[in-house]
Amino acid sequence: MIGMLESLRKLNLSGNKLETLPHKIGNLKLLEILDLRNNEFETLPPEIGNLKELSILHLNDNKFEILPSEIGKLKNLEVLYLNGNKFETLPSEIEKLKYLRELDLKDNNLETLPDTIGELKNLQKLDLRNNKFVTLTGTIRKLSDSLEILDLRGNNISEVGDGEKTLGKKELGEIFGDRVKLDEDVSQWSLWEYLAGFFVNLL
Repeated sequence: MIGMLESLRKLNLSGNKLETLPHKIGNLKLLEILDLRNNEFETLPPEIGNLKELSILHLNDNKFEILPSEIGKLKNLEVLYLNGNKFETLPSEIEKLKYLRELDLKDNNLETLPDTIGELKNLQKLDLRNNKFVTLTGTIRKLSDSLEILDLRGNNISEVGDGEKTLGKKELGEIFGDRVKLDEDVSQWSLWEYLAGFFVNLL
């Protein structure tokens, strides 16, 4: 049935406890917005790559662990929501999403990003909150001209990376300045200063 809606431009299937997407989804070649959030999906059919006009894709709050390599065929994709899943890695084909402006990856199990992430030259917002990052791939420095927000809160980013290959807090701060959001370290001394000031204000 769904494969017969060939003129459809927006499809919202959110919040339906769906586990599978029919292969005929690939027939919707004019589809621009696909919303699959809040379901039980673990995989996508390879035919997802046929949706050449897709600009916004919601896959958030499902059970995905991997993305099919066919995701790289979505050449017009601008916004991709992958937050709230079980991703540990991303396919290198993500570099082919040349028009991607926003990539939401928060609340996953990511420890690394593919080196090809640096090829997303139009990316403006990258949300990596609440993952398992210790450092970021050095190729992310290629995004310094386009990226407006890089959110790394809720990770355990080290102070310094190991050179060109990986970046820690120091390097990220130097490259992105106030565009990068990191957890603030609260030392015992700064905490004591805060408490001292609090009690002084009570007097």
